Amino acid sequence: DVAELKKTNEDLKNSNSERDTTLNDLRNDDNIIRGSISEVMGLCITFRNEYNALHEALSGLAGTCTKLRNENNATRSTVNGIEETYTGIGNEIEPLTRRIDTIESKQYAMEVKEHELGDNHNLLQNETMNLVSHNFSALQKMMENF
Repeated sequence: DVAELKKTNEDLKNSNSERDTTLNDLRNDDNIIRGSISEVMGLCITFRNEYNALHEALSGLAGTCTKLRNENNATRSTVNGIEETYTGIGNEIEPLTRRIDTIESKQYAMEVKEHELGDNHNLLQNETMNLVSHNFSALQKMMENF
């Protein structure tokens, strides 16, 4: 019986030793798993921080896009206003152009009349001088005869 107890005791020691080894292996595995979990948690925190930074950047980008859209709409309104003004100016220029053409044709007619008046003035002046000269000659003859 003693030999059997010794053998059982030895088996128990071996079993305890195997159990201790397994327990140490499990502790080591647990520490490795805990380390991996810590690394994963660190990666999750980094990911969350990067996600928050990206979300903030996207919010800023959305604000910039909204601002650009508003500026584009304002520019489009300005361009439409300029086009309307340009059309209005064109509509005002057309009658002015017709008036200028009318004025230019009247001015040309006036220049023709001035030229005719100048010619008539010269003729009248020549006739007047001839008449004065003739009358003066006649007056001189009368005075000589008197």
